[in-house]
Amino acid sequence: MSTFSRIGLILGVLFLIDSFVYLGLQSNKQGFVLILFTGVGFAYLGCYALLAVRKARHEAAEEGLGEPHVGPTIWPLVFAVSAVVMVVGILVTPVILVIGGILFVVAAVGWISAARKQWHVDGHDAGEHASSTAEH
Repeated sequence: MSTFSRIGLILGVLFLIDSFVYLGLQSNKQGFVLILFTGVGFAYLGCYALLAVRKARHEAAEEGLGEPHVGPTIWPLVFAVSAVVMVVGILVTPVILVIGGILFVVAAVGWISAARKQWHVDGHDAGEHASSTAEH
């Protein structure tokens, strides 16, 4: 089970429990529904990540490739900083919120590109790489 899927499933369960606690303590049904859907969303993301990782591992094992791994990168730190900037933007001014959102998008693009580069370097796309080098 990957870390992302574990976090998604744990947050999903915690939000689901929280939604029913909220329902028992408050008379506001809208809050219950919002928290409930947040829990369902996190649980869905956790299940999707779990299935995607299992599928990738299975395909890598069939092709005789090792476990896919992305090396150390700065992008998780940039994600954390962007989250802090967005929270400050929510509290202070929308301009800072927009800056945090832009930083979040930059971090997402950077992390995805780093993961793809690492995937290519490790030889997980050896067929594509071999054909592209043979053409040049």
